[in-house]
Amino acid sequence: MIARLSFIAISFCCLVLTAQADTQRGVAAYERGDFAAAVKELTPPAEQGDATAQTLLGVVYGIGSKAMPRDDKKAFGWFRRAAEQGSPVAEDFLGEAYLNGLGVAIDRTEAVTWFRRSAEQGYAIGQFHLAVAYGAGSGVKRDAKTAVAWLEKSAAQDFAPAEEMLGRFYIAGFGVAVDEKLGVQWLRKAANQGLATAQAGLGVAYANGVGTRRDKVQAFKWLELALRGLDPGKLRSQILPLHKTLAGALTPAQRQRADAEVAKFEPKIKVGKRVGRAATRQASEPELAAPIATGSGFVISAEGHIVTNDHVVAGCGHMRVRH
Repeated sequence: MIARLSFIAISFCCLVLTAQADTQRGVAAYERGDFAAAVKELTPPAEQGDATAQTLLGVVYGIGSKAMPRDDKKAFGWFRRAAEQGSPVAEDFLGEAYLNGLGVAIDRTEAVTWFRRSAEQGYAIGQFHLAVAYGAGSGVKRDAKTAVAWLEKSAAQDFAPAEEMLGRFYIAGFGVAVDEKLGVQWLRKAANQGLATAQAGLGVAYANGVGTRRDKVQAFKWLELALRGLDPGKLRSQILPLHKTLAGALTPAQRQRADAEVAKFEPKIKVGKRVGRAATRQASEPELAAPIATGSGFVISAEGHIVTNDHVVAGCGHMRVRH
């Protein structure tokens, strides 16, 4: 279950900070990969009503192992018990379970209910997921401004996926007035934390002078870092042609400088008020705004139709023409 839920490491970190001594033994077992022992240690305090142990049990059952198969229904049950006690971490996990149909039938409206409970307690991941729901109109009426408001709360806690999405919203003018410079600032915050999708967006921005000066060295640096962190998929295939073009356009000295900056890059992971470490966005997250893609328009008809390369508009929800 949790293999398809996002931000496991972050939420787990948050839980460990509040775990009781007996629950800590279960945490230790989990960390060494002994899930059977983790279940044995966590079950007694969980049965006694320890919300942290309940949530951790949900995590363990949701991940599963060779010795202990994954059990979505048990994971859901433990998340539910912890969420009903008001654990914001469990509330967020429960929302994801309803969103993705993990151990329960898909119910996007119910997912939003739990994301909201988590978000209203100040949990940055819950705030992010609620923003995603509003932005996509998933389980709730689409409301771009409300999506931005929740993203701002999450990003204020240094949650990298929220920083990245907020940056893209400012660049696209989704729920806010277009502000490319501010959008790039948010992308940079997330990129500096090591979020590959944000690094891709920042690289494209530098390549095309969106919200910043054109800079081939910086563009290549950020795209190279992104490609090292991205899994195979649409975004990776979208930025590969630009990466290849930049590689051919750099002088030897520029390439040497870019490679040196890539080599010395270290993610500056920030710790938020209620969040542990930043992580990548969930694979199942709805598309809210277009990835930052660029290309040359060849023809614009009187009706406003544009003829351009397919990779520029593939998957885009918004498009603006710069001239």
